[in-house]
Amino acid sequence: MDVVIRDYRQEDYDFLVQCMEGIQGHIAAIDFLQRSKRVPDFSAKKWVDHTIERVKKNDGTVFIAEYEKKSVGCVAGIIKVSTEEDLLDVFPFKDGRIIELFVDPSYRQKNIGFLLVGRMESYFRGKGCTVSELGCLAGNTGAYKLYKKHGYVDNNIEMVKKL
Repeated sequence: MDVVIRDYRQEDYDFLVQCMEGIQGHIAAIDFLQRSKRVPDFSAKKWVDHTIERVKKNDGTVFIAEYEKKSVGCVAGIIKVSTEEDLLDVFPFKDGRIIELFVDPSYRQKNIGFLLVGRMESYFRGKGCTVSELGCLAGNTGAYKLYKKHGYVDNNIEMVKKL
């Protein structure tokens, strides 16, 4: 499978909106707390605008995966640098953080997510990051397996209890 991972371009905006709608729908379906429930006023465009702004503000980037010249996935990442507050309990750091990852459901299990994560990690290395981090909803077992395959390990485990 010939997959091309390339930089985001302005003409990819509508595709990113589709990706954010896909992410929201997927997360809403697997969130046992149903806090991510798909609500009528969810605006994928606002979320894309917010994501692009975060990327610009935090020296990040967005990559698009193409298969046969069709966009089939995306990944967004930012660079996190330690703040004064962080330095109260950790050593100085410069970390990469994957903030969004999506692959069209009909193209999953074809190594595309793996390639997107790998491309983002290369970007982080080029920016001098020593760690790449991400968050994964506990019920998102497919994404969790992908991240484990890429060498990610559980570090901070956040627990919740429904009351």
